[in-house]
Amino acid sequence: MHSPFVSAIISQFCIHSILMYMYYIPRNFTILSFIGLFIVYLIGIIVPDLMEVDAAQYASISMEMAKTNSFLEVFHLQNNYLDKPPLLFWLGALFMKFFGFNHLAYRLPTFLTTILATYATYGLGKRIYNNNVGIMAALVMSSCQVYILHNHDVRTDTLLTNFVIIAIWQGVAYLQTKSTSHFIWAFVAVGFAMLAKGPIGAVVPVMALGTQLIYQRSWSNLFNWRWLLGIGIVLLVLTPMMYGLYLQFDSDPTASVNGRTGVSGLRFFFWEQSFGRITGENVWQDDSSYFFFTHNYLWEFLPWSLIGIAGIFVKLKQLVKDKFRPNVHNEMYTLGGFIFPFIALSTSHYKLPHYIMVIMPLAAIFTAAYIDTILKKTDQKEYNTFKWIQLVFSFLIGFLALTIIYWIFPETNAIWWLIPLFIFSGTLYMVTQNNKVVKIMGPSILALVLMNTLMNGFFYPELNTYQSGKITAEWINKNHITKEQFRFFDKHYHNTYFYSNEYEYKLTNLQQIMRLTESQDLYVYTSDQGLSKLKNAGITYHIIEEVFNFPNAELTTEFLNPKTRKHALQERYIVKIEKQH
Repeated sequence: MHSPFVSAIISQFCIHSILMYMYYIPRNFTILSFIGLFIVYLIGIIVPDLMEVDAAQYASISMEMAKTNSFLEVFHLQNNYLDKPPLLFWLGALFMKFFGFNHLAYRLPTFLTTILATYATYGLGKRIYNNNVGIMAALVMSSCQVYILHNHDVRTDTLLTNFVIIAIWQGVAYLQTKSTSHFIWAFVAVGFAMLAKGPIGAVVPVMALGTQLIYQRSWSNLFNWRWLLGIGIVLLVLTPMMYGLYLQFDSDPTASVNGRTGVSGLRFFFWEQSFGRITGENVWQDDSSYFFFTHNYLWEFLPWSLIGIAGIFVKLKQLVKDKFRPNVHNEMYTLGGFIFPFIALSTSHYKLPHYIMVIMPLAAIFTAAYIDTILKKTDQKEYNTFKWIQLVFSFLIGFLALTIIYWIFPETNAIWWLIPLFIFSGTLYMVTQNNKVVKIMGPSILALVLMNTLMNGFFYPELNTYQSGKITAEWINKNHITKEQFRFFDKHYHNTYFYSNEYEYKLTNLQQIMRLTESQDLYVYTSDQGLSKLKNAGITYHIIEEVFNFPNAELTTEFLNPKTRKHALQERYIVKIEKQH
C-alpha cells in the first residue's frame, strides 16, 4: 500500500507526464494564420492581370455570356463552346452584371466558395477525428500552394474542389446522423461540383464515401435505396445545363464545335469529357507519363508534401497491420478519396498539373491527422524530424523569395526586401516557442503567406507585363479602335477580348484582309509568321506597335534568367494595312 504522500507524488507525476505530451492550438496562432491567408488571397484576386490561357479565356466567356444573356447555351467568340460545364461562366457573368466587366468580378465567386470549402475541411476533419485535426486541416488546405495559386489563376478546378469537399463533409455527416438536411446538401454539392467540371465531381465523393463503407462492411448503407433519391437531386441541379446542352447540340445535328458536327452535348458531358480521357475518345491527348501527377503533387501540396506522404504511409501501414479488417481508429474516407482518384487521373490520356487539386482537401485532412498523431506521441522522434523538415522548407522558400527580387526581377523597393527578411526572422522566432503546433506548422504557414504575398503582389504583375494580349487591349482602348477596324491574324489572346471589353474581335485570313481593305483601313495583330504571309501575299503594311509575349503559364529557365530572357520572348506586332486605292 502506498502512503497518501507517495500516491500524491505518483499522481502528480502522471499528470505532468500526460500534460507534457498533450498539446493545444493557440487561439491567437489560428486567428493570425487565417488573417494572413485571407490577406494573401485578397491580394491575389485584386491583382489586375488574368493569366493566359485558361483564366483569360474563361473570363472572356463569362463576359460574352453577360453581354448576350445566353446562359443556357454557351458561346466563345460567337462560336459554340462545349469543353467545360457552365458554373464558372454563370457565376462570372452574374457577378459581372453587378460589379462590371473586370477581373475581380470573375475571381470573387470562386474565392467565396473557397471560404466555404475551408470551413467544410474543418468540419470534416472535426467530424471524423477531433477539433484540433479540423483546425489544422483547414490551415493545411488553405495554405498549400495550389489553393493559393488557383484562387489567383482561377480555373474550373477550384470550384470543383470546393464543392467536392463540401459534398464529402455533408455525406459523412449524413452517414453519422441520418439527417435529411445533410443528405440533401451533400447531393446539391455534388450537383454543383459536376456543374463545375463534369462527372469527376461525383466520382471523388463516391470513392471517398464508398471506400469507407466497403472497409466497414456497411452493406446496408452501401446499398441504401435513398442513394437513388440523391441521384434525383443531382439531376435536378443539372437540369438547366442539360436543357441548354440539348438545345445547343442534341436538337441541332448541324451544330459545329471544335471542327466536329453531330456532337451530343449530353454524351460529351456525362462521358467523353471525363471518362473519354481515359478511353482515348476525348480529342485532348498528350504523352504525359503515368507518374505525371507524382512530381506535381510535390509542389502543389507545398509546404506539406513530405509530411503528407508520411501520413499516407502510416495509414496504409495500419491497414496492413489490421489485415484490412475494420478498425475504429482508421478512417478510409480521406485515403480512398485521395488514392483512387489519383490513380484514375494518372491513367488519363491528357493531364495538366491542376487536375489533382480536387483531392487536396482530403490530403489536408489525413496530413493534419498524422500531425495530430505525432504531437500526441511520447516518443518525439517523428515530431522532431518533421519539425526540422518544415523548418528547411521555410528557409528554402525564403531563399526563393530572395532569388526573385535579387535575380529574376531585380527590385530596389525595400518593401519587397522585407519579405525574405521576415521569413527568416519569423521562422527562427517560431522555433523558439514552447507550443509544439506553432513549432511544426508556424514556420511553413508564415513562409507561404509571405512568399505568396510576394508572388501575388510583385512576381505575377512583373510576369504579366509580358502578356501581349493585355498590352494590345490597352492600345485598342487608348486609340478607340472599333471591332470593325481590328482583326487577329495568325495569333490571338483572350486577354485582348476581356480587357478591351469586346468579344467580337475576329480571327481572319488573307482573303478576308484583302476584302476588308477594299473599303477601309485595318489594324491587325500578328506574329513573325503572319508578317511573312502578308508580305508573300503582296499586302503592304506598316508596323504601328511592336510588343513582346511570353506564355507565363509555361515558365522556362531561359525566361527566368534576365541574361537570356530576350531570347525566350515571342515578337508580336500591331500593323496597319491601309485601304486599297
